[in-house]
Amino acid sequence: MRATPRLPKVNIVPCWAKPTAKLGKVYAAEKKYQPAIAALESAALYGRESQEVLIDLAIAYFDAEQYEKALKPLARALAANPQSANAHHMLGKTYFMLGDFDQSVAELRAALKVTPSDKDIAYTLGLAYLKQHQFALAQGDLPAHARPVG
Repeated sequence: MRATPRLPKVNIVPCWAKPTAKLGKVYAAEKKYQPAIAALESAALYGRESQEVLIDLAIAYFDAEQYEKALKPLARALAANPQSANAHHMLGKTYFMLGDFDQSVAELRAALKVTPSDKDIAYTLGLAYLKQHQFALAQGDLPAHARPVG
């Protein structure tokens, strides 16, 4: 009896994953979150390696105020690329909305470590510090144009 040779594992991404992801982004831009989520979930299912699709899906969940659901695609995006500033930033914003300010700060600090000049991340981190009543840290992370005068 001859053993069947093992073929290398190949990632096959159906041809509709990329267009479906683009459709999901269009729906999200039109604030049609349920169709956006459906399209992006489908694209994430068939285009598993696409970090961009996973982050877009998380953003759609976030915009639909489904914060808990945003956590899973962000975790998958970070598993694929632990240095993704976008995934850390979105995860920080999601934890912020869930009221978990310690996790929010940790993720936003990780994002800022990757892209230290990103004012949006610094601003969100400053807000998270404010929620924790860490005023000195908040002032240090807020961009100069967002700091209180006087």
